[in-house]
Amino acid sequence: MIVRIRSISTLLYGLVAFCATSGFSQPEEYFPLQARSGFEQLLSQVQAYQQTITQSNASDFIIGGRRASESEFPSVVALIDSEGKAYCTGTLITPSIVATAAHCVFDLSQQQSPVYKALLKQKADWSKESLDREFAPFSRDYLSRLAKQGLHLRINGKNHFNIGSRVSVASSWLSYSESVAKLTMFKRNEFSVSANDVSDRALIELKQPFSAIQIPALPTRQEVIAIHKGDYLTAVQVGFGLRKDPLTIKEEASSRKEYKANLASMYDDKYMVELPINMVFQGSEGFRAGIGLPGKSACFGDSGGPTFVQLKNKQWRFFASLSRGVSSTAKCGESDQTIWPDSASEQIKQTTEFVDVWLSETQK
Repeated sequence: MIVRIRSISTLLYGLVAFCATSGFSQPEEYFPLQARSGFEQLLSQVQAYQQTITQSNASDFIIGGRRASESEFPSVVALIDSEGKAYCTGTLITPSIVATAAHCVFDLSQQQSPVYKALLKQKADWSKESLDREFAPFSRDYLSRLAKQGLHLRINGKNHFNIGSRVSVASSWLSYSESVAKLTMFKRNEFSVSANDVSDRALIELKQPFSAIQIPALPTRQEVIAIHKGDYLTAVQVGFGLRKDPLTIKEEASSRKEYKANLASMYDDKYMVELPINMVFQGSEGFRAGIGLPGKSACFGDSGGPTFVQLKNKQWRFFASLSRGVSSTAKCGESDQTIWPDSASEQIKQTTEFVDVWLSETQK
């Protein structure tokens, strides 16, 4: 099972200092992505489709949340394993493209992930010098095999196996994964990206469209600026993840058997929770945001899931996809205020999650 990554706290100080001292900066280019990931091509399809849908699309209407009915948020899908159990969350943003977190499909920071093990098998054939040359085709080929042979989704309550035709992740995530591979496999400490540089975005192209499902509208740049200023009514996180932290479930169980049973019962259902948006800031590959507060947050399995925002005009937007927690030590539903600099506001110190913001356009 692939689960939500919790960031290394030392990497966050520079990021949070940036958030606390900087305003809402305008990017030179929203997605300066390299062609090797294929991500930019899929993203252009998303944005072209977004121009054809009405901006008045509405939505009806985890930890600290409630179960969502099947009719609520029908565009939210589950990434499932071969047994049909959810391990991540995503959102249909065209009838045939799903947005999710890159670490749900390509994760070299977790040594138990399938992609890490696949790379490990090839290590014997690679020298330190050839890693730079070999990593790009490895990542591309792995994602291609995943899409064709092992990508399963639950869409509108029904499981669809081997439904992917293409998977693409943001280029900065590939760079981050390459840096992790160099460090863990070849002991080369060459991290080429910082926490603020990584875009944890992935797009999954499906073999068939789901035209009957209402697709949520993405926000414009001006709407994101308004959200940054607090000009919105409600923010809702949706996901199929755990509703208690695994350590809490383990502490409450009297035996390993009870722990495993309780753990299994705490995920795989679609839940929603209202969360505040505490900050919006500029990353190197688009806007990011900090959301959540103690007692209400996402947890393992909610990765890639959407944050929907209701604007002051009562319209809803698919604002962002869940990236990772902001602490390597705090449990789900807890904040770790020790990682924030003294200059951070009390609101920012309550933040429990990072999300990657999506836009409906790329123009400046």
